[in-house]
Amino acid sequence: MSRKRHEFLRYGATVALGLIVDLAAARSVLAIGVPIELAAVIGVAFGAIFNFVVLDLWAFAGQKAIGSGSRRLRYLGALGVTMAVRAAAVWVLAALLPAQTAPMVILCLAVGVSFTANFLLSKHWVFQRDDQPQSTSGE
Repeated sequence: MSRKRHEFLRYGATVALGLIVDLAAARSVLAIGVPIELAAVIGVAFGAIFNFVVLDLWAFAGQKAIGSGSRRLRYLGALGVTMAVRAAAVWVLAALLPAQTAPMVILCLAVGVSFTANFLLSKHWVFQRDDQPQSTSGE
């Protein structure tokens, strides 16, 4: 299996587990009356904590990270974009779908939109790797 495909599968497994954390948090706050848009953002935040640790240690591990000292800040930036994308998707879907659509259905549909944004930001910005071979001859 190619390295890129293996990396994508590890990413998928990580975010699948993070999604469980995300939706559980969102469902919990929905149950106490928090508006769906805020519940979506809260879910993303909880899932993000889980995802950052696992993505950093496993999914995108293996090669020297570029600018690893600033990775947390890049992740926070990507998280902000992901939250905005998720909240916007929830808002649009809630307006377009019939009023009786269950909030969890809307959240799950919005996850698909934010998943794509998060993968692209994580892969190409947050966890960017230096794929150039390292010289061991002291050149």
